[in-house]
Amino acid sequence: MVGTLFVPADLAPGQRVPGVVVTGAWMTIKEHMAGRYARELAERGFIALAFDFRTWGESGGRQRSLESPRMKIEDIGAAARFLAGRTDVSRVGGLGVCASAGYMVHAAVQNPAIASVALVAPWLHNADIVNTVYGGADSVRHLIARARTAQAHFDSTGELTLLPAAGPQGSEAVMAGVPYYTEADRGAIPQWENTFNVASWEGWLTFDALAPASLVTQPTLIVHSEAAAIPQGAHQFFAALRAQKTQLWLDGVSQFDFYDRDTPVNTAADAVAEHFQRTLQVSREEPPVSPAGDPETAKIISLVSAIPLAVDLARYDLAETAFAPQITVDYTSLWGGEPQHTTPAELMQAWRGILPGFDATRHELRDVQARVDGSTAIATAAVDARHWIGAALWRPIGRYSWALSKRAGRWEVTSMTFTLTQELGDRALAEVATARARERT
Repeated sequence: MVGTLFVPADLAPGQRVPGVVVTGAWMTIKEHMAGRYARELAERGFIALAFDFRTWGESGGRQRSLESPRMKIEDIGAAARFLAGRTDVSRVGGLGVCASAGYMVHAAVQNPAIASVALVAPWLHNADIVNTVYGGADSVRHLIARARTAQAHFDSTGELTLLPAAGPQGSEAVMAGVPYYTEADRGAIPQWENTFNVASWEGWLTFDALAPASLVTQPTLIVHSEAAAIPQGAHQFFAALRAQKTQLWLDGVSQFDFYDRDTPVNTAADAVAEHFQRTLQVSREEPPVSPAGDPETAKIISLVSAIPLAVDLARYDLAETAFAPQITVDYTSLWGGEPQHTTPAELMQAWRGILPGFDATRHELRDVQARVDGSTAIATAAVDARHWIGAALWRPIGRYSWALSKRAGRWEVTSMTFTLTQELGDRALAEVATARARERT
């Protein structure tokens, strides 16, 4: 994937500020509204990334111009992790404009690297809205059938079935006679291929952007207008949100005016910047945790980040190597009791006594930081720990803190503390998993 990184002009060496992944409307590229809003955010003190999704613009992908919600959600997650890994980025937010708003909220549910969300002119549809917008259930079924034919043709021949994305009224373009995209001084830019892959229809029309509303835990802002596209979807989504939420509704602003007209863009960008300043705790004076590029810090971050990955892969032998011979483990905020003084082998035995009983686990870290003081260090990270049995989910969310020491030239974890900040789903799954793990032993 190819992107453009927008950096504040006055960013000082070693300074850390929040980063924002910015995405735009369907069928667009980074030079469209994503680039405009990324530039606006950089002018307001953020590091902002606009990028081309796979199969679009300068990014790779053989099946060009494919509007795939699944792929785009994955790409947003990759972009967020890229930003989170930069030494000049403290925390990461996600801004989705138009259709990508739905992709952004799905990505936020799946990626704890995204700590805050903003949606501008969000196109948020479900099956009912799709049927209304696209001419009814029969019309939707017809488009899906066309998509399946186009996909089968590509699978067998490698040939694409493309239509113009935008064109004059009465043309076969997907967006015929639509403003912005058909105007040379606005969206009809030379970098844009202006094509739509017919195989896209099934993924797009069956995509439910409203479904994750109740699962979003990040603070969320919506900026929209009743004069813009499908405001009913934004209202439904906002009503279903359980997370901290705010909204700003502008009068008489069209969907396309949100893309590039100075007044609505500036108003929206100001609101988004204020939201991220508040929820990502912007501090232009915030010092780096350790010198940029410090090799010892990199080793520590790599070490602690590898522990949850090894556990999710059931490689307890690898996880065990991260620890010192004697360790202190504190899960009292989750389970009560007292901190345990134990060995790595005993800790692995405890993890084997529950984690294999889940059908799947995913421990995602974000904001991983480390501070080195000679031969000792402290590392911290936010963690979103998801545990599934079937479709049921248990999701403790919190922070890890590790103490480390350097012995014989190698960093080892001497203590590990988990602090619970939020718990979603069904904790009873832990008991079920323990029983299942015991049966499988």
